[in-house]
Amino acid sequence: MFSLSRLLSGLPPSAGWYDFWSGKLLRGGQEIEAEAPLDRMPLIVRAGSIIPMGPAIEFASQDPAEPIEILVYGGTGGKSDLYEGSGDGYDYQQGQHSVIPIRWDDRGSVLTIRTREGSFPGMVERRRFRVVLVNSEQGVGVGAAGMANAEAVYEDKELKLAIR
Repeated sequence: MFSLSRLLSGLPPSAGWYDFWSGKLLRGGQEIEAEAPLDRMPLIVRAGSIIPMGPAIEFASQDPAEPIEILVYGGTGGKSDLYEGSGDGYDYQQGQHSVIPIRWDDRGSVLTIRTREGSFPGMVERRRFRVVLVNSEQGVGVGAAGMANAEAVYEDKELKLAIR
């Protein structure tokens, strides 16, 4: 039988940090003790992070058209880019990929999904996004986040979503 391990670590000063598994907000600049069982790595996410979480797929050419959850860790502004490629070769080296810039304005609680840059054969033109503002009640761990704060269909035009 294995016992629960713990990891002692210092958090760098920042607007805050979130425990990925619980959604608990942690103050920056402090030392924490995190649970570290063999089956789950401690994962701390900086406030302002934006993490796109795609559906589970079994192989690169599987249809990825399911909704993408965008996890937003509030507390400060942030940015992320959603990179997509065909996943089955080296065409990305010749520029066959796309990037969707995503920005979080914490003061206004607005998520902006900007116009896509680039393209590739077989690219999904229309995407459905579910936006979740992470807290201890929602958006924790790797499973579906549950209730979304906003949902939108993206068709390569800038979207601004007020998140409440």
